Amino acid sequence: MNYLAGNQSTPNRTGKEATSLEFCYHVAVSEETIQFKGALIREQNVVFAVVEVAPRVLDSGESATQQEREKYRPVFSDVPIVLAARGRDGRARFLGRPDIVRFLVGAGWSRIPWKQYRAKKKDRNPFRDWA
Repeated sequence: MNYLAGNQSTPNRTGKEATSLEFCYHVAVSEETIQFKGALIREQNVVFAVVEVAPRVLDSGESATQQEREKYRPVFSDVPIVLAARGRDGRARFLGRPDIVRFLVGAGWSRIPWKQYRAKKKDRNPFRDWA
């Protein structure tokens, strides 16, 4: 089950994804490479990835969010992936494992060590030595 939360974390009672975001973020994906803004984080012996996506992705339903996560599997194959987006009002929202989402909500958007990633799609996990 995924957990979607904003700055003030409350689980969705139905177990489905919540809605209401705006703002667009561009992810460039080609046949050979993938380029995106993300972070690989190790906290309390848990390694996970956070990837910034367009807010509409979080509102698109379970199938669409799963497809979005699959885009990043060649890069982050062995770690949980949390999707993140910001609305026009600056509020952050995260979709992923509940324990990781709670941590990210508490930490805040500005404390995430964002980087621009570029990897070849055929790379299994170029960050495996770090994880």
